[in-house]
Amino acid sequence: MLKSFENRDGWIWMNGKIIPWQDANSHVISQGLHYASAVFEGERAYNGKIFKSEEHTKRFFKSAEIIGMKIPFTHDQINKAKYELINKMNYKNQMNVLMDGIRKSYADWNGNPVDSKDEVRLNMIERFNSTIRIDNGRKFDKIVTGTSVWGFVAKDDGMFKNMPMKKGDVFKPAGWRAPAKHKRGTIFTDDLMDANFYSWTGPNYLK
Repeated sequence: MLKSFENRDGWIWMNGKIIPWQDANSHVISQGLHYASAVFEGERAYNGKIFKSEEHTKRFFKSAEIIGMKIPFTHDQINKAKYELINKMNYKNQMNVLMDGIRKSYADWNGNPVDSKDEVRLNMIERFNSTIRIDNGRKFDKIVTGTSVWGFVAKDDGMFKNMPMKKGDVFKPAGWRAPAKHKRGTIFTDDLMDANFYSWTGPNYLK
């Protein structure tokens, strides 16, 4: 059964801000609900690019003009908001892929069969999966596995140690609090599906 729309995870642009999906609410006696005084556009995006984005925005504003509605944002602000939202959603999705890849890399270390029933190995994998988490920071998201840091992921474009970095860049840890200088890749790549992207000591070193 599909999840109802209000219970889904993600982000929504509302009143000039990107907020968590489940926090996006409107009052039960809102004008749009009671009198259908609303305009909308359904837009599709492929590989992070919105199909005919500018044409959709123009039609959106034209529809509002026809029914006498004043949109409190400019064309440019709406266009910018659309791509900010796509980047936010893509980042979250790719972080999920990265976390799944780390878990799989740990379980598959040294080519061990995924369906192995060895009790020691299964206990190690269960313990690893129960402790892996993402700690949100100002510039980086830190991926923690138990008492170790797997790496850091840049949350936005910027500079780090006098070098440019892009949102989604992945860095090895220099320690618990900070990443090393050079990146190891980016979450926005198909390489996340490649076992060679990950470097970890898995559960088979006891064998």
